Amino acid sequence: MTNAMDCLGQLKLSLMNSGVYASDAVRKNAGVAEGICRENDRQEIVFALADDFFVHTFLTGQEQDCPRLEIHDANMYLVLDAGKAKVSIIPPSQFLARQRETRSPVAANMELDGYCLNFFLRTVGKQNDLNMAQGAVLSVIQSAFEAGVADLVQINMDYCNEADRGFSQFAPMLEAIKKQFSAFVAFRGFPPDSLQTIDSVYAAGADLIVYPLQGFFGDTRLERIMPEAQVFKSLEYAAGVFPDGSVFTELNFADGPEDPIMQTIDRLTQAGVIPFIKLPQNGVKDGEEYDRLKRVAGRLADAAQKNKLNLKWLYPSSRFLTPLDANFYTEPGQTARLALRPVYKSILGKKTSEGFAALRRKLRVKNISDSYESAGL
Repeated sequence: MTNAMDCLGQLKLSLMNSGVYASDAVRKNAGVAEGICRENDRQEIVFALADDFFVHTFLTGQEQDCPRLEIHDANMYLVLDAGKAKVSIIPPSQFLARQRETRSPVAANMELDGYCLNFFLRTVGKQNDLNMAQGAVLSVIQSAFEAGVADLVQINMDYCNEADRGFSQFAPMLEAIKKQFSAFVAFRGFPPDSLQTIDSVYAAGADLIVYPLQGFFGDTRLERIMPEAQVFKSLEYAAGVFPDGSVFTELNFADGPEDPIMQTIDRLTQAGVIPFIKLPQNGVKDGEEYDRLKRVAGRLADAAQKNKLNLKWLYPSSRFLTPLDANFYTEPGQTARLALRPVYKSILGKKTSEGFAALRRKLRVKNISDSYESAGL
C-alpha cells in the first residue's frame, strides 16, 4: 500500500479496515479512556483526522499491520511505519449515553453522524403506524439541541408499500419538527410512485432530500423494488423543487470497472443532484482498491465544480465520501481542506440560509397550492 500518510482519506480507510492499536498505558490515559465506547461487541473510538474530517474505528489487540495510537507531549498521534499524523479524539456525548440508558424505541433507532442527528422510521402493523411516537422524537431533538451536539435532523424512512412510501404517516412529524425548531431537516427515503408527492415533502418542511440510488446501507432492495429509471426520474424532478444543491443520492463503492460509477456521477451532477459515495464499512483491502476510490473522488470533485453545484448544504460524515471532503482523498494531508466551511456550525450562515429556505418554501408552497386549486383539487 502506498504511504498511508500521503492522504488522510487513505488513513481513514486504513483505520476502518484494520482498526487501531493502543497499549494498555495509552488506553488508561484520561483523554483516550473518555473516548472509548462499547459498540457491536467491541471497543470503538472516533478520531478527528482534521477539522470536520472524522473516522469511526475500533480498538484491536493486534499491534502489527494497523495504525498505533501514541501520546507525545500531551498530543495524540496515529503512527505507521510511513509516518505519523496528529489527531484528536471525539468522546461519546453524554447526550447519547443518557438516551441509551432509556432503552426507548427512539434510542434504539437514532444515531449521530457528525452534526447530523438521524432517526430511522418505518411503518409497522396493519395500520402502518410509525415505530416511534412523535412526542418522543421531539423530546430527543430538544435534548440534542440543548446539548449542542446536532445542527441538522435527518429522517430516514424505510421502504413502505404505500404509493407515497409512507409520506402520509411521517408528514405530521416532519411538520411538527419544523414548527417547534429552527433547524434544517433532511428526508431520506424511497421515491414515491407519484412525482407530486415530492412537492408535498418539500411543502411539509423538508429542506434536503436524499433518494439512495441503490437502497439503504448498501443493500439492493431499492434496485429490486423499483427500476433505476424511476429513481433517476424522481431525483431529477426533486432537483427542480428543492433549492440548488439540496438533492442528494447515494452510490455504493464496490469492486468492478470504474466506468459505470463515473458515468452515473456525471449524469447526476449534470441534473443538479449531488452523489454521496458510500465508503466500504471495512475500508479498502489494498492500494489498488484505494487508487480506484481516489479516482472516483477526483471525478466527484471535478463534476461538482464543472456543474457549479452548491455544496453549502452538505455536512461532514464519517460514512460517506462527498464533494465536500473529496480533497482529503486526492491531496496531501498537510494541504487538504473541505471544499467550503459547512453552514451548520456557522451561526450567521445558518441564520441566513434558514431565512432563505423559509422564504423559498413559502413561495413554492403558494405555487403548489395555486396549481392544485386551478386543477380543482
